[in-house]
Amino acid sequence: MSLFSPKQDKDANRDPMPAFWRAWGQQETIVRHRGEPRRDLFREHPVWLAVMPLLLDDAARPLRRVADMGSGTGIVAEHFARLGYEVVAIEAAESRAEIARRRLAPYPSARVVVGDALNPPLEVGEVDAIVSRNLMWLLPDPPAAVQGWRNLLAPGGRVAALDATWRLQRYRFSRFLPRKRGNTAPQTMTRPTPLSNTPTSEAAMQAWSQAGLEQVRAVELGWLSAVKDYRDPLRRMADRSRYYAVVGDVPA
Repeated sequence: MSLFSPKQDKDANRDPMPAFWRAWGQQETIVRHRGEPRRDLFREHPVWLAVMPLLLDDAARPLRRVADMGSGTGIVAEHFARLGYEVVAIEAAESRAEIARRRLAPYPSARVVVGDALNPPLEVGEVDAIVSRNLMWLLPDPPAAVQGWRNLLAPGGRVAALDATWRLQRYRFSRFLPRKRGNTAPQTMTRPTPLSNTPTSEAAMQAWSQAGLEQVRAVELGWLSAVKDYRDPLRRMADRSRYYAVVGDVPA
């Protein structure tokens, strides 16, 4: 039985996510990670640069043009640009897209487009690969999203994502950990979605397979979680969330 059977939501037309990300982008800045013991800066940690090749290596054909879906402030897009890829960063929130433009300004091969990651403003065959980070766990219908991206790629193209397990229930012994205050995340980020609380990467692989991709595989990246929590032994012990990557190729 499929894990992905989205229900009709009478409040679907009142999704608070767009407004949340627009407001969030107005607070964000480009803060380079310098080895500070701050978990909130981990998204900027240079260790992510080492992960990017894992997403696109070993492809059947060269993958040089990449679309970063839900790009946010352009962190992943910048990593690919630094590695010499042509990159289009797609972000729905104009406030975050503006930060991405500033971040990517030094890279002539990178550009930012304001648009919906689930209905991206791309022509068929415009890019060779579609990637995302920390996006899939938010989606109510992951196979539909992956299917839409697959349809934009030529044979031999690739869809890849970085995400993590146990997004909403990540901590063991959570009652002993300091509580975050002032959390204004909308309900969409706190109620379960098909990939928000999975214990392994298997459910994500199923979404890729349902979308018609081949050679679907997962790369376990638990060592990233260790890097994130290396200065906080208690949190490291309690945190059961583990990063992973899932990749799949468009049939030739």
